[in-house]
Amino acid sequence: MSNVEENYSTDSIASLVAEVWPLHKGEGFAAYLTETCGRSISGQASFGCIYIAQAEEGDIPNAVLRSAMRWWKVDDSGFRPIRRPELPAEPDAPENVREDLYITPVIRFFSEGSDVLIGESYGPHLFSRKVGKLVTAHGRLVLIGVRVVLTYDML
Repeated sequence: MSNVEENYSTDSIASLVAEVWPLHKGEGFAAYLTETCGRSISGQASFGCIYIAQAEEGDIPNAVLRSAMRWWKVDDSGFRPIRRPELPAEPDAPENVREDLYITPVIRFFSEGSDVLIGESYGPHLFSRKVGKLVTAHGRLVLIGVRVVLTYDML
């Protein structure tokens, strides 16, 4: 494993974050939400897509993400860069939520060297901020030492 201060491409980081798409379709996603957001869901998640955004600014120690500058979309047709999506003005409005989950959740990230902050927002009360380290293992970007630093219940 290499953890020398590297410049990781934002496309590679976004692609790594996008791995939650296949995860959300399986049985393990409810456990993932419990572990990540500190809350459980009943039933199976079903998203229209997941938007991923690179934050222009961030404060990793304080779990703060500011202003998105690049966007990607992941769904059944794949993972691709997009222009800024038309996000709902009121994401918590009933028409944007199904079974306590957003129809189109957003995951944002900010990286500084090998440090990364990831903000996941799956529903009105299902969000988290996680920190971790990016490393290259066997030629592949991986995230290690991930820990949750903020959830809805911590506010």
